[in-house]
Amino acid sequence: MKINRIMTACSLAFLSTTVSAGSVSTEEGGPDVILSGGVAAGYFYSTHSANGDSQNFVINDALLDISSQPIEIEPIDFSLGIGTLAETKLTGAAGTQTQAEFGLQYAKIKYSSFENLILETGIIDSRIGYESPISFNNKHSTLGLLKSIQPSYYPAARATYLMGDVNLYGEVSQPFAFAVGINGKISDWDFEMNYYDEDDGKSIIDLVFAGSYDRFKYGLNFDYILLDVKVADNDDTAMGFGAFASADIARVTIPLRFEYVKDGTSGVYAISPGASGFGSGFSFTASPTLNVSKSGYVRLEFSMITASNTILKDKDGVGQKSAVSGAFQMGYRF
Repeated sequence: MKINRIMTACSLAFLSTTVSAGSVSTEEGGPDVILSGGVAAGYFYSTHSANGDSQNFVINDALLDISSQPIEIEPIDFSLGIGTLAETKLTGAAGTQTQAEFGLQYAKIKYSSFENLILETGIIDSRIGYESPISFNNKHSTLGLLKSIQPSYYPAARATYLMGDVNLYGEVSQPFAFAVGINGKISDWDFEMNYYDEDDGKSIIDLVFAGSYDRFKYGLNFDYILLDVKVADNDDTAMGFGAFASADIARVTIPLRFEYVKDGTSGVYAISPGASGFGSGFSFTASPTLNVSKSGYVRLEFSMITASNTILKDKDGVGQKSAVSGAFQMGYRF
C-alpha cells in the first residue's frame, strides 16, 4: 500500500537519528539539525483601504525553519523555511491575502571554510531594512511603509568579507539585481549601509541603525529610492524615514513605529500598482504585546496613516487622505 511505502521511507530516513526537543542529532560527530519556527494569525480591520474599508481574519505566517548547527569540522551549514509568509503590510489595510501560498519561503547554503570569507547561495534574506518580514519575529503585526517596498527574500549569491567589527558584502540576485554594503558596530549602535539596484526597476540606498539599553530597544531606518525609468514629468526619486522603539515592562512589550515618506509624483509608496503615491505622509503604529509565555504572545495594534495625496477610499468609494486600522494577533514561536 502507498501509506506503508511512505512510512517505510520515513523510517529509513530517520533510522540513524535521535530526536530531542528542538533538534535532530545525526551520526556521531556530525552537526545537529535545529527545528524552529512559529505561527501568527489574527483579525485585521481598517476604516479605509485602496478599495474601501476592509476586515479579515489573516494567517500571517506559519513557518517551520530547519537549519544545521555550525561546527568546526563542517565548513558548510544550511537553513530553510517551509510554510506560509503573508508579509501583511500596513498599506494593505486589513489585507486581501488571508492565507499566503504554502511552499518553500527561503533556503540557503553557507560555506565558511575560507579565512574571513563567507559564501552564501540560495533563496536568501535581504539585508535591506530594519523590520523582519516574518510576523512572529517582528515587533508589529503589520509591516510599515518602508518595508512595504523593501525586498525580503530572493534567489541570490552573496560573499561577505569579515573585518573584525566591520563586514563587507556583495551579492547578485535574480531577477537580475545586485547589492553591496557594509555592516558592523559603532559605539553602542549596530549599523548597516546598503545599496540595492534592480535591473529596470529601482535602486535603494538604505541606512539602518539599531541599539538597546536595559529594557529598551530602538532603531532608525533611512531609504533614498531612485527609479531607473522616469515616466513623463513624474518624479523619479523618493525618500523614507523610520524610527522604532520598544520597552519591556514585566511581561508586556510596548513597540512604537513612526515613519515619514515623501515620493512626490513618483508613486514609489503607492498602495496599488499605477495608483498615486503618498506625495508626502506619515504613519504611526503602537503594538502593545502581552508575552503570555517564553514562546506565546497576544498583541493589539493601532495604526494611522496620512498623505497629502488621495490614496485611499472609504466604504462608499470616496477618496480619503488618511486611514485608521487595528489588529488583534496571537503568535507562537518555538
